[in-house]
Amino acid sequence: MKWVKRVGLVVLVAMIGGAAYVYNRVSPPSLPDPSNAVENLANGPTGRVTIKSKSPYNMSVLLNHLEAAPDIALPVDITLPTGASAEKPVPAMVIIHGSGGIAEGREKEYAKFLAVNGIASLVMHYYDARGVDLDAHYMSKVMSTTEVDLIVDAYASLKALGTHPAIDAARIGVMGFSYGGMATRYTINKQMKDLLAPDALPFAAHIDLYGPCHQSLITPKTTGAAYLSLRGKKDASIDHKVCADVEAILSENGAKVQTHIYETAGHAWESTRTRKLYEDAPYVVGDCRFGYTKEGQATINGYADDGAEPAIDASRTTRAFKRVGIQVSASHCIKYGYIMGEDIQTRDDAYKRIINFLQESFSMNLSG
Repeated sequence: MKWVKRVGLVVLVAMIGGAAYVYNRVSPPSLPDPSNAVENLANGPTGRVTIKSKSPYNMSVLLNHLEAAPDIALPVDITLPTGASAEKPVPAMVIIHGSGGIAEGREKEYAKFLAVNGIASLVMHYYDARGVDLDAHYMSKVMSTTEVDLIVDAYASLKALGTHPAIDAARIGVMGFSYGGMATRYTINKQMKDLLAPDALPFAAHIDLYGPCHQSLITPKTTGAAYLSLRGKKDASIDHKVCADVEAILSENGAKVQTHIYETAGHAWESTRTRKLYEDAPYVVGDCRFGYTKEGQATINGYADDGAEPAIDASRTTRAFKRVGIQVSASHCIKYGYIMGEDIQTRDDAYKRIINFLQESFSMNLSG
């Protein structure tokens, strides 16, 4: 979708009074009632569970006012392998879907695949947690949930899984796809871990599947965990030089980095959609770097726009409008068109590499 171009249209229409369009495309929906969400999984549940998390939206809120962020009820799907129990706890993976939502052929299939190989999983439904219909316009989705939110949700999932009697709290990893892959990389950041889960054991393994690398966090120090990046050379949504630079920084700061680039692969190779060039799919060009100041204000190539930072008491709608403004100001950073879709050969090889990586990271003997 030409959502970045539509962002510009949103601003233009707003200037001439198109409030209905703005509301429908940008204003995030109301948050579901979080009162029944739980933090403790000591009763050993499987299937759909709703856990407590928060939705700070902006990095500045996460850093300075997390207590003021709204509580949310994060639906997750927990799958245990056969034989997992308090007497025989197993490793687990938190799974973070991409910006389009749960994809046919991807998150649920990985949960099954991991279970066959003795690993539990928790699939996050971060759009459901924020009241977003999965059939909603793409812009409505991406304006409802930020990369900051995903970091918080991932750590809420880590802490909750650590209380599950059938899960080994020392062997919980995280994996994500595209937007979720970016979040997987962010969770290896020590500043984020110390802020969000200071008393929990860190993620033991991070798997980034075709996550772009154009955005960095504030400090480079890592938790020292293992990190695997899998991406396709034909995937124009990823600048491989930028990713190599980012991974070098991770290595320099203690992460155990492994990378494999598939020469003929594109994006989202597990998807059941037809592999082809999707001409309207947007991506960030390599010479545009997004980041944050030490106070948490968003930057583009080191520049922070003071007018883009919302007040601490700003509504979610105001925050979304501010985020739109950042996207419009960065329109020169956006190009369109990259290859994605089903690639069975790459998918099957990725399964093997992931199992080998987890065998090493979790010190387990896997088969299947």
